[in-house]
Amino acid sequence: MPLPRALIAHSDQIFIQFATQIAEEFGYQTCVVSDSSRFQRVHQTAKPQLIVYEFLTEGFDGIELTRWLIEQSNTAKVILTARRMIEVAEAAVVLAENAELFPVSVLRCPASRDEFATALKI
Repeated sequence: MPLPRALIAHSDQIFIQFATQIAEEFGYQTCVVSDSSRFQRVHQTAKPQLIVYEFLTEGFDGIELTRWLIEQSNTAKVILTARRMIEVAEAAVVLAENAELFPVSVLRCPASRDEFATALKI
C-alpha cells in the first residue's frame, strides 16, 4: 500500500527540513515546493493527504489557498504556518469549517516538535 502524501510549501529551508522529518516519521511521503504556482501543479498530480503551507506564501496566501482548495474539493488536512497575522490566518480555518470539506489548523512558527506533531494528529 502506498504511503500517504504530504505536500509542503514553505520558504524557510530549516522549517522544510523540520517538517519533512516529522511528516516522514508519521509515515508520509513528502514533496516540497517553494512557490504557489508549483504548489497548484503538484497538488493536482500528487493528491496529498496532508498540506503544510506557509500562510504568507508569495502569490497565493493562506486565504486564497483555502478558497482554491474548496474549489478543488480538497479533502487533505491543511496546516497553515504563520509567524505573524495569526488572526488573519484563523479566517482560513473558518472558511474551511464552513465548507465542511477538510480540516485546517494554524501553527505559529517557530513551532516546537511537539506542536507540529500535535497538528499532524488533529
